[in-house]
Amino acid sequence: MSFSEDIKRELLDIQTKKNCCKKAFLLGLLINAVRVDGRSFEFSNILEDVSDNARELLQKIYSLRPQKYVVLKPGKKYYAISFSSNSISNFFEELNSNPDGIIQDAAEFKCPACEQAFLRGVFLSTAKISDPNKSFNLEFSFDPKNISVASKFYRFLSMLGFVPKITNRQNSIGLYIKNNGVISDILYYIGVVKTSFDYSQMGIKKEIRNYENRVTNCLAKNIYRAVSASHNHIEAIQKLIEAHKFDSLPEELRVTALLRLNNPEVSMVELGLMHSPPISKSGLSHRLNRIILEAQNIK
Repeated sequence: MSFSEDIKRELLDIQTKKNCCKKAFLLGLLINAVRVDGRSFEFSNILEDVSDNARELLQKIYSLRPQKYVVLKPGKKYYAISFSSNSISNFFEELNSNPDGIIQDAAEFKCPACEQAFLRGVFLSTAKISDPNKSFNLEFSFDPKNISVASKFYRFLSMLGFVPKITNRQNSIGLYIKNNGVISDILYYIGVVKTSFDYSQMGIKKEIRNYENRVTNCLAKNIYRAVSASHNHIEAIQKLIEAHKFDSLPEELRVTALLRLNNPEVSMVELGLMHSPPISKSGLSHRLNRIILEAQNIK
């Protein structure tokens, strides 16, 4: 079972008490239903429990008897229901016909909890959330036939403070969020509190790991540069010795060269402190560059 399915099963266990919230939850579940003909709709979901939940609520709220069946698609099995409803049809017509309308008005929410119940329903029917161990991504996918509905849902999320980005694919319209903090807030808002905190903690741990990796990589690069520089210094000094030019160097350069030969692994700062009196890193760098230049002048 995927991470996304685990969250959805947790959401299905949340009890909705008020009748107005039950209606809001049902409209959220049916947000991506496709109109078949007139006032007839088809709703399908890859989780049978989600489809059954929508079917039971249609029976309780609107006294309908939805037909249940299985839809097979390449590599996937969907559990579908079909039904005919004037109330559901009016809801979709309001969303499609009124460009300035908002979901809250079309769904006739009665209390603040209706928005949470509605978003919980939309999550169950359209959302896919990635495993935080791999990536942070939450996407609500809509059928291309429901482009107006997707637009209204974009406005709904934005009004709640969860502003998504949009992607258009051949077979779907996606509203997605990749920010760990925002995803965690949405999970908290729809009622999966523990999962919300776990998701947030996973983001913090991932940031710490990324920081540690950056520090490690930075240290590795610094060590490589230091070793490479030390190698160049020693190579130049050995060249001067082999060419019998070392003794003709100024005394300060000979002192620095001998210290570098005897301490090839130390950093520039440490090498500067070994001098008597100690010299700065820039002063040491100037001396070593002069040594390299003297070696380069040897024919």
